[in-house]
Amino acid sequence: MRFASSLGRSICGPLSISRGQDSILYGSSRQGRVPLSRLRRRGDVFQFVRLLHGSSFRQSVEFLAARAGIRIDGFRPPPELIAKVSALKAQREEQSQLERFCAARIESVNQRYRSLGRAANHAEDCLRAGESDPYIHDLAWSALQRFVDFQIRIEREGLADLSVLREEWEQMREVA
Repeated sequence: MRFASSLGRSICGPLSISRGQDSILYGSSRQGRVPLSRLRRRGDVFQFVRLLHGSSFRQSVEFLAARAGIRIDGFRPPPELIAKVSALKAQREEQSQLERFCAARIESVNQRYRSLGRAANHAEDCLRAGESDPYIHDLAWSALQRFVDFQIRIEREGLADLSVLREEWEQMREVA
């Protein structure tokens, strides 16, 4: 980022806004941060220009370079760099898909566990109260049994284990 720091040093100083306001920006090349007092934000010069002009980072760099008198030639990345960036994007997307899959699966396991836990608590209260109806008595015991069985299933099958979820996700990807 030598370019960014040299550009920051070359425009260090008060910058006025064309809307007739006072100077509200002072860039410090030593800190690399600027207080944007009237906008109630902090950031670097590039963020300020992006905010002011509603532009992208690339457009803000071009604007600041033109203002500082620095010539930017059109950058054409080599095919190797394009391939590397594409591979990194694909890897990042794959990672985010895995994270979404794991989060959804863990959320469903947690939701089921919570609902079975609430049912088990109600069943325990019912049994503790000494309910005399045999049908309700059997329902309470079956609710406790479902809760315990699900706890055992979580441990046995690794329903919330990330390595198990990763294997399941990879199998799903191979099928699709």
